[in-house]
Amino acid sequence: MKLLSHFSLSILLSALTLVFLPFFGECAEIEVREYAPAADLLRSEAAAFLSEIEVSKAAAPMFREKIRAALDGPGSACPVDFAALVASLDATASEVSVAMAELKKLRPERDRIALRLAEAESKSQTDYAFRLKLRLENIDARISEADAMAAEILPESLAKFVSLFEKHKGMACPEGMVFIDGTFCVDVYETHNKEGEKPAAGLSWAAAANICKDAGKRLCEGGEWTRACAGPACAPNKTNMPAFSATACNAALNMTPAVGVYPSGSRPECVSPEGVADIFGNAWEWTDENYKERYKTLRGGSGNTDTAPTCENNGWGLPGTSRSYSGARCCADPAIPPAPPSPEVADGGDASVPDTETPVEKENAEPASDRISE
Repeated sequence: MKLLSHFSLSILLSALTLVFLPFFGECAEIEVREYAPAADLLRSEAAAFLSEIEVSKAAAPMFREKIRAALDGPGSACPVDFAALVASLDATASEVSVAMAELKKLRPERDRIALRLAEAESKSQTDYAFRLKLRLENIDARISEADAMAAEILPESLAKFVSLFEKHKGMACPEGMVFIDGTFCVDVYETHNKEGEKPAAGLSWAAAANICKDAGKRLCEGGEWTRACAGPACAPNKTNMPAFSATACNAALNMTPAVGVYPSGSRPECVSPEGVADIFGNAWEWTDENYKERYKTLRGGSGNTDTAPTCENNGWGLPGTSRSYSGARCCADPAIPPAPPSPEVADGGDASVPDTETPVEKENAEPASDRISE
């Protein structure tokens, strides 16, 4: 009977440990999801495309130079200005498209004007021939300008270039979030993402996930959280540097839980290079990352054996359990913001009614078949 009591007590203590100790130590068997930065992929694909058309000479020098300028400009910034990189590549593609359309229109027009000029000169129509020469010079200048941008470019080559960045056009993050690598959005502050207010604490994983869901967001994946904490490779977050002080980020909560969490943004030294505040220290943050089969991981706190802060700190817990200092931070996928309604629609008008006024042709205008674009 006494043996049974000891056995029952052992089972009870094990159960209590699982219920009341949501995390301790470092996770050893975390389910890792590969993190692939969209910015790195776009830069490498654009660089490969540039190399390809430089070797084959299948594009005008100006087109190649503009791609190189995008990669050396927004594409080489630290951290990469992903939206600016996409906009720069898109502007280049638009310039090429316009130039190709110009060439398609101007070259036949030039041939037509050249024939008319030859005819006018053969009939000694001096004044008419002079006007045609001026028009021909104008067309030649425009062809030369368009040719500098679009010479040798095949439509399929331009389409391949556009496909590199098309899906990223207009992508942005909601207000109060930081756009990381063109890949994901992360809240500037811990949940509930409000500067100057204490973040939510004492959350279970389930409660944290619901808070993010209600905000139209989600819990960060482990790779996303680590990237947001560590900063870009070209400018790593100082939490990974030996000289950084743990007190700057309120990093000893599980040693002195009575201290509690501090208001979000109140530690100015505890901000990543991209503007993410308190991602290390303050509350531990639940992530959507599995540990073994039944646990979820937390990141960003400090253990009693830590000698310096690090973005690799992690713990684990059952989804339904919490500690007084377990909180969260939300992430989201970037999206294209909805276009604002037109003024007519916003004012209740009918934006579908077209303007019925049409320009009237001058009686003495040159026939449409003979008109030349200036």
